[in-house]
Amino acid sequence: MSWLFAPAIAQILFSMGLTILVRINKIDRTISLLEIKPYFFITEVVPILGMFAGVFLFGKRLYSLSQQVKSLSNFPTLHLVKLYSLFFFFLLITMLWAAGVLWELPIFEYVEVQLVVFLFLLGYIGYFKPNFFEVPKILFRENKKPISAFSNYNDEKALEHLNKLFKEDALYTRPKLSLKELSTELKLPTRYVSYLINTYHSTNFHEFVNSYRVREVIQKLKKEEEQHKTILALALESGFSSKSSFNQVFKTHTGKSPSQYLSLKKP
Repeated sequence: MSWLFAPAIAQILFSMGLTILVRINKIDRTISLLEIKPYFFITEVVPILGMFAGVFLFGKRLYSLSQQVKSLSNFPTLHLVKLYSLFFFFLLITMLWAAGVLWELPIFEYVEVQLVVFLFLLGYIGYFKPNFFEVPKILFRENKKPISAFSNYNDEKALEHLNKLFKEDALYTRPKLSLKELSTELKLPTRYVSYLINTYHSTNFHEFVNSYRVREVIQKLKKEEEQHKTILALALESGFSSKSSFNQVFKTHTGKSPSQYLSLKKP
């Protein structure tokens, strides 16, 4: 990647050459590097194109993630909002940068102000609320169906049954639910059930079950008829077996502890 430093090295060498020529009276004026079209293209246009490409790839991956988490059980909307905010900020900065360079609009001061405000804002947030930058654990994997020993099974039918057990029958509320118990309910081999969850839900069995349990707790917290219950009672009803495991899993999936989540929900 050393070639990325080529424009800077060229600028230094060119500036040194101009200085020498001026001192020996070969030229009587300072030549701006930006007047040289190839140099202008390499140092001004290429970085802008690269930035647009980076923002495009970021947006593409972000859109893919937002579509993916719809099929995964519980991924906090707040974290998607953070990522989309970053995407639109970088897109705006890149567009302003392009407008300033290509159309020579006097907007560099605005770009500088936005960058300074953005960096100071991130600094203050990081200092006063470090957990703001915590992102729940999620695996990014393409949902490709690999060639395996399970070719004699119908994945679509098995997934339909699996989703019914969780979404309609709420099997996840069963305390200490094991992969073997789930396999028995599905009447399928344990390894095959694990394969289904890993491949089509991009997570493992425990994360898959716990994501449903966390979502169940959050839904119960929104219901008026459940307000008289403690959050621990709701957690136990949703399938968690202890307070410690619930607190740990809840923070992993939401980025906040149960008490922090409750404080944000209070008017």
